[in-house]
Amino acid sequence: MNKKILSAIKVASSIIGGLLGLGLYVLLNELLNVLGYGNFSDIVPVWANAMILIVMIIAFGIILYFISPKLTKWIVNLEKALKELPDKDLFMGAIGLVIGLIIAYLFKRTIEHDRCILDYSAIIYYIICYFRLHGHSNFTK
Repeated sequence: MNKKILSAIKVASSIIGGLLGLGLYVLLNELLNVLGYGNFSDIVPVWANAMILIVMIIAFGIILYFISPKLTKWIVNLEKALKELPDKDLFMGAIGLVIGLIIAYLFKRTIEHDRCILDYSAIIYYIICYFRLHGHSNFTK
């Protein structure tokens, strides 16, 4: 792959990593709030609060910067594997994914009143879509 593209991917992934660090900071702040400890600013001084935020953003940015070549290699290999698939199998897999998502959505709507199960709705989506995609591949062989 071109070096300019790889460097652009590294920069983009480090920005995404920084945003993940920011998201984790907000998540931890909300978790502390829910547990009754208050915000970070209630526990530590303002300068320490800012340092925690900066360290988390920089740490996640650096982590994703160094992981990005492996992610790029994995994406290229996935693209090669998808190019080798027949068009019919690729199309039917996409149709199966859409049907699996619709089934998962309808399943989630039936159990939406139960708060405990609602927290696991993303896991339910992935499981049903996974079985839908792999169920189709077993029928075509």
